[in-house]
Amino acid sequence: MSSDGEEILSKWPPKSVVCIIDDALICELTGLNVHDSQYVDHLAQLTSLDLHLRDGEKGKIRRIENLTKLPLLSQLNLSYNALHKMEGLGSLRQLVELNLAENSLTRIEGIFHMKQLERLNLCGNLIERVPSSVTALRSLSALRLHRNRLSELRDLQHFRELPTLLHLRVDNNLFPSPLPSTSSSSQQQQQLLRHLVLQAVTPPQGSCSVQVLDNQSVTPAERAAAAAVVENLYPQPTLPSSSDSTSSSSISTSISSGTDMQTEPPPPPSASAPPGPGREKDQPLDLGLLKQRLVAEQRRAELLEEEVRLYYIQYAIYYILYVY
Repeated sequence: MSSDGEEILSKWPPKSVVCIIDDALICELTGLNVHDSQYVDHLAQLTSLDLHLRDGEKGKIRRIENLTKLPLLSQLNLSYNALHKMEGLGSLRQLVELNLAENSLTRIEGIFHMKQLERLNLCGNLIERVPSSVTALRSLSALRLHRNRLSELRDLQHFRELPTLLHLRVDNNLFPSPLPSTSSSSQQQQQLLRHLVLQAVTPPQGSCSVQVLDNQSVTPAERAAAAAVVENLYPQPTLPSSSDSTSSSSISTSISSGTDMQTEPPPPPSASAPPGPGREKDQPLDLGLLKQRLVAEQRRAELLEEEVRLYYIQYAIYYILYVY
């Protein structure tokens, strides 16, 4: 075997180097001297720490730890490491900027005590949901969540409670396609999805704080277009009154589930009351026939609803192509 082959084999399998946040690493990156008599004081006054290990020779940080000696830290960069959990940040209450991009985080956690946090970068992770606790970040003005695994548009409604949120990125996630792929282009899909995201972060009453969405400025015309398209695509249903809810909901539920109706038949008409149309006096009510008619009416309503929905989808495509 050649010397080159022996050298390759000597390095195989590759070693996974784990880097630990300790005094030695902090001193190397900040220039502090751990043997200095005032080292602890200098450490406590540190306001910025960059733990983005760009060269990779030191390995990757897999756990956030040993940051309790940095109470005044306002900027922390831990991007491009191998973090799996947002932990060890409880003592950092003065953070203004936190960068955890390009890790393997799956949840947003451990930061909701940071009342001063203004800029948060979580792009390039494995995050699937946005928790309601994010509303505690009242000072947040810029949030990057692109290139994750978000799939629930309704989670974005939590951002309505952040009055200072101006810059938001949520592109390149797993949000469901709003239109059939066979009837629309990729550009149309992206435009309509942008409208849906914009409406998700807009409060029902009041204005939306987001000014830049996915690196594009949001104009008043776009806000109006988003509201119109979403309203036409997803019109609010008319809710029945409380007096009608019991009987109609029980009948609809039993029909849609395929189970037998459990409602009691209505009492027979009194002797003085005239017989109903198509039924002789004192003839018993045919519940089977009534159920068939209700099923037919239910099916007709479903077909009509689908027809209306298709109409609004066509309208949205037309609006995006020729109006907006």
